[in-house]
Amino acid sequence: PEAALVRSQEQAALRRAMAGLRPQLRSALVLHYFEDKSYQEIAEILEVPIGTVGTLIHRGRRALRTVLEPGAE
Repeated sequence: PEAALVRSQEQAALRRAMAGLRPQLRSALVLHYFEDKSYQEIAEILEVPIGTVGTLIHRGRRALRTVLEPGAE
């Protein structure tokens, strides 16, 4: 039960952190990590160059890390 509570709290924290991201960063992360899309597919969906997809994912992860792990940066 304790592990389930901790997991639930972590999921809630991730949802709040994701909601705070710029829409384009959030979309790139969701498409990559939750929908398992390739960079090429994400580029087509978001209508951005493929190189931009990597930048968006990197910036999104960094922003999440900053919120979820205080002192990480």
